Amino acid sequence: MRILHIIPTLGCGGAETLVCNLAIQQAKIGHNVKIVLLEPLHYTFENFISKNELLRLVSIEKISTQIQFSFLKKSVKLSNDEFDEIISNFSPHVIHSHLFQAELVSRFKIYENVKYVSHCHNNMVQFDLWNKKTFVRRLTDYLEIKWLLKQYKKANNIFITISKNTEYYFKKRLPKSFINQVTFLPNAINSSLYFKAEKLDNSITKLITVGNLLENKGHLFLIEVVSELKKMDFNIQLEILGFGVMETILKTKIEELQLSENVFLRGSVSDVNVYLSSADIYIHGAFKEAFGLVLIEAMASSLSVVSTAGGGNNELIIEGYNGFLILNRDLNLFIEKVKYLIDNISERIRIGGNAKEYSKDYDIKSYTEKLIQLYKGNH
Repeated sequence: MRILHIIPTLGCGGAETLVCNLAIQQAKIGHNVKIVLLEPLHYTFENFISKNELLRLVSIEKISTQIQFSFLKKSVKLSNDEFDEIISNFSPHVIHSHLFQAELVSRFKIYENVKYVSHCHNNMVQFDLWNKKTFVRRLTDYLEIKWLLKQYKKANNIFITISKNTEYYFKKRLPKSFINQVTFLPNAINSSLYFKAEKLDNSITKLITVGNLLENKGHLFLIEVVSELKKMDFNIQLEILGFGVMETILKTKIEELQLSENVFLRGSVSDVNVYLSSADIYIHGAFKEAFGLVLIEAMASSLSVVSTAGGGNNELIIEGYNGFLILNRDLNLFIEKVKYLIDNISERIRIGGNAKEYSKDYDIKSYTEKLIQLYKGNH
């Protein structure tokens, strides 16, 4: 089977990591896989754990596109010659799009005998036409979505949602005629990459969180957690893995709270699995999460999880079994749960073991098998 994935770029984000791992696994089991990018590779792609394997097995090609919607004529123009040429040369059986920009480009022209799959990695705000936006943004979204729905109908498009939260979002916003085309398929990881290292120093409790340094990820909240635990005389460290626009703000907060020996910004790293392996507890402070792939990576590393409720990630945590879910961003309750795991090592090990077992249901091998069946129409 010839499978073409199209995505704006590749880096170390959740959707991008999923696409890379999926493409590798599809190629390993004998499919011809190509990834089309709309922008240059993000610099964090250098830190993707399986980068060399991906480049060896999968063809990656960048194209230049220009999309323009006319407010007056309600028409769409797109410079799409490069994509059309790729389709002609590659003759894909499947066009699998990821994130909204890729939806527009890949549905500009509907090709015969192609299975069209839209991967809903998040609750795409463009589909929420009544969300708080400027008038111009709402009008643009309306024109784009109206046109896109026509193209979906021509393509007999199917939609993959990664959480029940995302599934509900799209079923509420897509026309009723598309409802049966929506399939729930949670994201997956390459479980073989994650392990638990032997701990040599029990005097320090190591917390870890992974996520780009954006306001939505709630790193300021987690720094506050560490500050309060330090006041309780816990010997504690937090490693934050990720990059982003909040770096300066986070550094300032760390200095203000005198946490330079307790909180470390590690940036984008190539060995996330190694960092996870040496940690004791995974903490997560995001406001919103469509899924939360890194929570599964943490669980695969035998880490108990303490996380704020963000929507999709709520479905991943079984209270007291593989972690704790904190509703309403309750700082005191979050601290209480972390403190409980620090004080009760046997419980921390038990919950971490449960988390490891739970993560096995999210392995990329079984995920890929399910997806191939979906491509074939068995859903």
